[in-house]
Amino acid sequence: MPEEPANFEWDPANLRHLARHRVTPAEAEEVMENDPTDLGYDVVEGEPRWTVAGHTNLIRVLVVTWTFRE
Repeated sequence: MPEEPANFEWDPANLRHLARHRVTPAEAEEVMENDPTDLGYDVVEGEPRWTVAGHTNLIRVLVVTWTFRE
């Protein structure tokens, strides 16, 4: 059975953070979908966060930090 696609949620603070780096939400999502390399895991303010490096569909290399929320 194929995996269900990830559902990304972007709050205003994260959208501002991306914009400061001239990254679009779509680009960050592409990194996550293009088999990124795991760079580590940390707990920040009680929340688990993973960091990955990968590329967009246009081969822009990005580092993305993300968390899983239900």
